[in-house]
Amino acid sequence: MTTKTIRTRRGTRITKTPTGYRYKAYVNSRQHYFPLGVDATRAKERADEIRDHLKIYPIEEVRQKFHPKYARKKDTSIKNILEGHKALTPSLGLQPRTAKDYKNALVRVVRLGLDCTAGQALAENVSILTEDLVLRAKKHYTEGLSSMRTFNSLLRNAKGMFSKEALTAYRSYDPSWDFRFLRDDFMEALPYKRCKSKWVCPTEKEIHQIAWNIENVAGGEIYAILALAFYGGLRLSEISAFNTHWVSDVSPSSLDDVKINIVANALFKPKGRQGYTIMKRTQYERILDRRVSFGSAIMRYRNKVVVSRKATNFLRKVCGLTVQKPLHELRKICGAHFATKYGLYEAQNYLRHEDPKTTYDHYAGVILSKSCLTLWDE
Repeated sequence: MTTKTIRTRRGTRITKTPTGYRYKAYVNSRQHYFPLGVDATRAKERADEIRDHLKIYPIEEVRQKFHPKYARKKDTSIKNILEGHKALTPSLGLQPRTAKDYKNALVRVVRLGLDCTAGQALAENVSILTEDLVLRAKKHYTEGLSSMRTFNSLLRNAKGMFSKEALTAYRSYDPSWDFRFLRDDFMEALPYKRCKSKWVCPTEKEIHQIAWNIENVAGGEIYAILALAFYGGLRLSEISAFNTHWVSDVSPSSLDDVKINIVANALFKPKGRQGYTIMKRTQYERILDRRVSFGSAIMRYRNKVVVSRKATNFLRKVCGLTVQKPLHELRKICGAHFATKYGLYEAQNYLRHEDPKTTYDHYAGVILSKSCLTLWDE
């Protein structure tokens, strides 16, 4: 194993190994190793701090504070943390959906960092949550189609499990659950920087080909899913919950359009803000003609996972879309149509963006030709 010895400004010697930095201390003629992470600056600071503590405190206390293997409550597993967080969710003021996102994100980060199954991740010790784990998770996450931006969201949710409020609640739940050491490592692990990239609109030839496949190849339920996204700009959750009661003959844009009201109900809460979008009456009538379900429903399946899988399979195999979220790409293309034809302000209304900056960042530089705009008039 190749190693390299370096010194801090205060003279503390640390060793660089292929897996990161470490500090070796001699106490009572015995060697004790402390992992310092992969960042050189933080490793030097941590080594100086360990050295100072060894002058005052016994080795057992120093190991509990600085060595993940000997951290307090070392028998606490990730599974136990999830169970405790579930019991504390009401007192933390979290919505059940938010708490679920936090817990799923934590398990996902551990799985990515260790390249293991969900069961193995749940059995891991809480001390596994280190900056090194986050760095390994980053590497595995971006090897596929996943983006840096979505990893930042995942990491932010995972850190929500150990906010200051959560740490206080944990100690009230179990006095031995002192996870403050996580704030010195896991909580300070940095996400990707400058990861937000501008959306690149497909070429007009590609847009024409997508529209042709939707109209001539897709049928029944698949057609309804794709048409609602392509012609109306609906999100996945909105398509899954869509029903004919949302549609009104009174449209603010034209007598040839229908107005689709996206409103919350007992089973559905819209993302962003409540509002409405528009669609040509002829396009909506084609959806009704080709639908599979009867009554007010458009589709038999109301599960978002099923709807997403059906749409993704078609868009990848038939249309050749290779983006991470093909169905959402149709919504973005519809947004480009709204921005070109009606302007950014109306596009924000129809896309129901809570922040106008979102609309501006995506569509300010996108202008579709007249021949391409006719796809939404047929």
